[in-house]
Amino acid sequence: MMKKFSIAMAVLAAMVFTACNNNDVVVIRLDETQLEMVKGSTKQLTATIIPADPGAAYEWFSSMPEYVSVSETGLVKAEKLYYKNPTDTDVTPVSIYCKYNGGAAECKVTVTPLDVKSIAVKVKEHDASQALKLNPGDIKEFYVEYTPEDADIDFEKLEWSTSDFNYVSVKKTAGTASAVITANWAGSAKITVRYSNLESSTDVIVNPIAATSVSISNKSQNTVTEGHTLKLDASVVPANATVEKIWAVVEGGEYATVSESGLLTALKPGTVKVRVNAGMVSDEITITVKAKN
Repeated sequence: MMKKFSIAMAVLAAMVFTACNNNDVVVIRLDETQLEMVKGSTKQLTATIIPADPGAAYEWFSSMPEYVSVSETGLVKAEKLYYKNPTDTDVTPVSIYCKYNGGAAECKVTVTPLDVKSIAVKVKEHDASQALKLNPGDIKEFYVEYTPEDADIDFEKLEWSTSDFNYVSVKKTAGTASAVITANWAGSAKITVRYSNLESSTDVIVNPIAATSVSISNKSQNTVTEGHTLKLDASVVPANATVEKIWAVVEGGEYATVSESGLLTALKPGTVKVRVNAGMVSDEITITVKAKN
């Protein structure tokens, strides 16, 4: 880019030198010497010369036409933003030159961002106007569709959120217009994305999944000494079943108690039967409480 700029400056210097050594010196003036243009917009520049020449044929060119172009009649178009250095936050102007008979004039054009007008949450192969139905454990990629398509969007300013992390969680994908959502538990949540003063949302429903079986994991540990505790656990099939495990003593409640989390506390010697329910399925274990030595 620096090479292109140097060439353009050399050309301009040559024009000025020629003009200074030409007896028929002309002065070219442009109706604008500085412009700010929104990306994609156009502006007609008009040149006049002294002395006047109604039939003058001007030569127009840009120092960096990929960023700011100009037609042979002086119609300027803002193509895209130009940053001289990758780390710059301010846009660098691009020079448009008009040449005629040894004279030259310059207009510096700064391209400004094309603002985002609207945003919409989208999911591939799904109508985002309808609630998206998932099963627990499902993962989906959401993305933002914005208009106009060539708008200068700052992905870091996209803010994703969920109305309830218990049911659906959301994680932004850095440097993109996307986010990944995970269905956690049966229920519903609203996924929302915000950008400046714009907002778009869509609903996600996580379907309940029944357990087909439940099994107490540590049935081999069927004895406990009075005054001690024993932690019981159980696994359900399928693993993503959206059911709670409910523990209860069904026989021998005077010998032991069990908490909601499956922690059995031995009270005195005897036999106790404990049941775990997971929706419509259950499993049982018989435990012997031994006396202290």
